[in-house]
Amino acid sequence: MKREVWLDKLKVVATIFVVLLHVNGYAYDTFGNSMSSSQLICMNVIEAAAYCAIHLFVMCGAFIMLEKSPKSKNFIAIYSQTWIVCIIGLVAAIAMELAFSKVQLIQSIFPFIGRAYWFVSDYLVLMFLAPFLNKLIHDLANRELLKLTIIVALIVSILPLLPSEFIWKENCCGITLFIFLYLIVACVKTSKIKINAYIYFSVYIACSMLLVLSYYLLAKLNVASSRYFYSYYNPIVILQALSLFMCFYSQSNRMGVYIPKDKKVLTLSVDNSLLCYLLHMHPIIKNYYSGGVLNFLNIKGIGYAFAIIAFALCVFCGCTFLGIPIKRLSELIVNKTDQYIKRGNNV
Repeated sequence: MKREVWLDKLKVVATIFVVLLHVNGYAYDTFGNSMSSSQLICMNVIEAAAYCAIHLFVMCGAFIMLEKSPKSKNFIAIYSQTWIVCIIGLVAAIAMELAFSKVQLIQSIFPFIGRAYWFVSDYLVLMFLAPFLNKLIHDLANRELLKLTIIVALIVSILPLLPSEFIWKENCCGITLFIFLYLIVACVKTSKIKINAYIYFSVYIACSMLLVLSYYLLAKLNVASSRYFYSYYNPIVILQALSLFMCFYSQSNRMGVYIPKDKKVLTLSVDNSLLCYLLHMHPIIKNYYSGGVLNFLNIKGIGYAFAIIAFALCVFCGCTFLGIPIKRLSELIVNKTDQYIKRGNNV
């Protein structure tokens, strides 16, 4: 089966961004009070550059699902991989005598409770909705599709403003954002606009800089929530994700397609991208990033940024290769389950 080179490369970038975002954020949450001003600047620049990671993940998946709706195998694969990672992580934590709370224990056994893996939960909902969205998109004219996308954009901007008393708010915000990104990709595929990739990349850089400047401006004005100005629903972040997606998409003709066996490293990284996310975000294991990040606190200036990036790349590579046996076990479960379903249908 041939695959899009640009799409696989973008998915690898998104995976690295996710790991970098979490490692960088954990460094601030754990050691933020003891960081120097140069370290804090590096941290904010890294966070701003990588903040669109989740958006890119969804947009890559949307591009594929718009071509072919997910099958039952895809759902089983994601569920099985999540459960395997959680159980292995829990067993490893017990074996290494790592301290963990009751909440973390419950999240390791029941990963979809308490939104331990909120991205996976919301993405599964998007996969379920994909066939219905595809039919709707197919029946709409380009202008009608654009109008629908704008309406959903307004809903995305309003939902986060609802009072916290709405217990369904968190779930609806994530799912609505994913649907919005799905519609954006649909608009991109139907449009015939051709712009140079460097322009898109310049917009991405501008959005990243604007996020950093916005944070410092709010901090200067003593806004209490300046640190949490970054939001998945922020229009700047969405524009940042779209510009980087378009930067790669505009290069699709130049990059072409390839057969998975031709580029083994890229194929391995892409196929294990979800497992990389699951492994590095395990409810218990993720608490022990501090041991690695602690070694970088003595590094000042831009050297700290390089150290954090190098550490994130090590986590990415480690999780990618650890995912190989887990993926094989998951494939075995998927095949056995699929055979069982087919036997049931034949009876």
